Amino acid sequence: MATRSDCPLLRQFFQWNKLLLLYAGATQLLFTTRSDVSVIDVADWRTAASPSNVTLSRRRSIVTGLEYAVAVDYVWSDGSVYWSDLTRVRGRIYRYQAAGVNATPAAGVVVVVVGRLEAPDGLACDWVGRKLYWADSETDRIEVANLDGTWQRVLYWRDIHQPRAIALDPTRG
Repeated sequence: MATRSDCPLLRQFFQWNKLLLLYAGATQLLFTTRSDVSVIDVADWRTAASPSNVTLSRRRSIVTGLEYAVAVDYVWSDGSVYWSDLTRVRGRIYRYQAAGVNATPAAGVVVVVVGRLEAPDGLACDWVGRKLYWADSETDRIEVANLDGTWQRVLYWRDIHQPRAIALDPTRG
């Protein structure tokens, strides 16, 4: 079994976890439902006497009124949350930047990627290279753009059928 010191990815995870604890006072879980992006303190799960005692009473919606939110990821350095929403017409990728966390004057919800998207089911943020990656199950492509949506490119499209989820390790280049 790998320990913290054996595995660079585990070491990085524990560093992030410490940052989470310092940043928010408790580790938090970010997730989407069909209509919102929410966060819940993981500490609620750790302190519950049994799993049945865990409730969503501390759930906080960050963004509401979405049509069909699917994937979500975040960039800690600037407090940005990214998610894909499969609207009635086409998919879009959005960003929310919370005020007070190195926020720019344009803090709030912004459409980051629109066009050439149909069903961006998977989403991953590269906080090192400042890139956004997504898997589109309808176009059968994996694409990339800068975090602001510029420089959109198709990375992979051959011999792939309905890619849905995507993850990356930016510490490995």
